[in-house]
Amino acid sequence: MFSEILSNKINYFSLCLIIICFLPYLSNANEITAQSTLKIETEAVRIGKIWNGEEIRRSILLFNEATKNWKTLENFKKASFCLRESAKLSIIISDKKEALRTLNGALLIDKKINNLEGQVIDHGLLARIAQIEGDKIKTEFHFTKALDLSVTSTNYAKAFANLYYGIYQNTKVKLSLSQTFFETALHYANNAGDDELKAHILLNLALNSASLGNINLSLENIRQAQNIFQKNNDERGIAIALNGFGFIFVISDEKQKALEIFSKVESMYPENVDFIERAKTASGIGTLCSHYGRIDLAETYYLKALDYHEKAGNELGKLAVLPDLARSKYILGDKDSSKLLFERALDLGTKLDIKFYLANIEEYLGHIDSDEGKYDDAIKKFIAAKADIKKSGVPLPRISNSLGK
Repeated sequence: MFSEILSNKINYFSLCLIIICFLPYLSNANEITAQSTLKIETEAVRIGKIWNGEEIRRSILLFNEATKNWKTLENFKKASFCLRESAKLSIIISDKKEALRTLNGALLIDKKINNLEGQVIDHGLLARIAQIEGDKIKTEFHFTKALDLSVTSTNYAKAFANLYYGIYQNTKVKLSLSQTFFETALHYANNAGDDELKAHILLNLALNSASLGNINLSLENIRQAQNIFQKNNDERGIAIALNGFGFIFVISDEKQKALEIFSKVESMYPENVDFIERAKTASGIGTLCSHYGRIDLAETYYLKALDYHEKAGNELGKLAVLPDLARSKYILGDKDSSKLLFERALDLGTKLDIKFYLANIEEYLGHIDSDEGKYDDAIKKFIAAKADIKKSGVPLPRISNSLGK
């Protein structure tokens, strides 16, 4: 009996000894360290560069895990960085709800630790989401806030803020103003030495320059952007640059080149990502089909573009494509559908308050009224179009000519 009790005590003592010896190893296995968290973050960055919906979602999960760990380690600057990177990826897959959650979290941290550069980027990305959703007040607030905060921040923050404010002015068709902001952004990006940001600035500068009629400068800038994307093996960037080439060739009236490029880009997109970019490509092909007189094909591609914008919840994109689709319907003889689409575009244009788009929609509706013999209604719409185009600051003599006729 005594020997049995002694044996049990020895066994108990041995078990305790084993637990004590292995406890440090067990705790180390679950211990959060800066090294292990940096490894997670690095993997998230690597996977996030793979242009694939599944990989992007994996990257978001890893960034969220890294964020949690950095918070535990009280490295809040790293935590806000991971939240922002997660938000950028969420925007690519059109998960605006997740992007807003992470960006608002990042902004709270950046305010707390007085991370000015982080706040600039947070506000810029929040502005972009508000713009996609068609929230005019939030869009203007966040774009302006990013620009104001950047004044006393880093060269990177100045470049980022000027790029995003340039995009904001471009969507309002304030092309000369947006050109100034893009050129300022490029100056600061060069000072910051950030090639990735520089490539995106060059891309926007190229498209804006083409709209202003400077095709040579446009091609020079977009080639520089393309070279950077190729150097970085950035598949998404390469596709977006090619898309840009397509639009430049549309503007320079090199339709066949544009069509070949858009067709190539269309085949490059992965499934369920970048709906906004896919919509731009489809819209570009639709425009070319219309130029070639294939209105039936143009209608098909405009419908595709509208579907992509709806999947992305992109109100501004819908406003851009609805009039094109409505015109196609009208030419094909479906006047009832055409009118409904124009009215939908008019409501959206009024909500977003972009005078250039409103003027073009009102003018076309005026032509429809004129064709139907409703001359008084047509005159009212032409007058409204003339007033809106004047407010937009974009000269468009065609509208005055329509009213004159």
